Amino acid sequence: MASISKRQQRVDSVRKWIVKKTLPEGQYTNEFELCAKFAMSRTQVRDILKELEVQNIIVRRQRKGIRVREIPRKEAFDVFEILEALEVIAIRKAAVSSNPRDIDTLRKHAYDFNLAHENKDVKAKKKSDIAFHKKILDMSGNEAVKHMACNYLLIEEAFKIGTPGRPDPLNKYSIASHEAIVDALEARDVINAEKLIKQHFRFASVV
Repeated sequence: MASISKRQQRVDSVRKWIVKKTLPEGQYTNEFELCAKFAMSRTQVRDILKELEVQNIIVRRQRKGIRVREIPRKEAFDVFEILEALEVIAIRKAAVSSNPRDIDTLRKHAYDFNLAHENKDVKAKKKSDIAFHKKILDMSGNEAVKHMACNYLLIEEAFKIGTPGRPDPLNKYSIASHEAIVDALEARDVINAEKLIKQHFRFASVV
């Protein structure tokens, strides 16, 4: 499968940076800052920003600048449905091709999540949770699915959707769920892996 184009990589980098930069409430960036950060011309930056506006990812505010768009709660949880569908595709392939090194990496991410939970470190929990899911996407070998899912994971991160900062029972479920998913992948049990990832997303999206 063809790799993601250099232009698309650049668009993704700019989008990711805008999300990270403007995530704190009230933060904005601007074209000049983006030009300096990515060593691009204003024309190139404006083309990318137009694309992100069309995708309804960013908004512009006169005399303030650019920031990631705020989305309604219903739309935020629609993201979970899309992520679930993409990760189901990924986990089917990952279960067939898993190897000991992949499993060790997943177990490490699951361990990091558990440790962050014990330390009440919400930021570290989110980071390890996203790393866990990105590893499954990597294991699939499907670049298109990985690319699409990573974009939605970015939205999930930006709007703090999911279990890491939520009540303790939900986090404990995530801990057990991560471990069960790794066990299924290690056993190359495609049916159980798919079932578990569906349960994981649906439980995580409970309001």
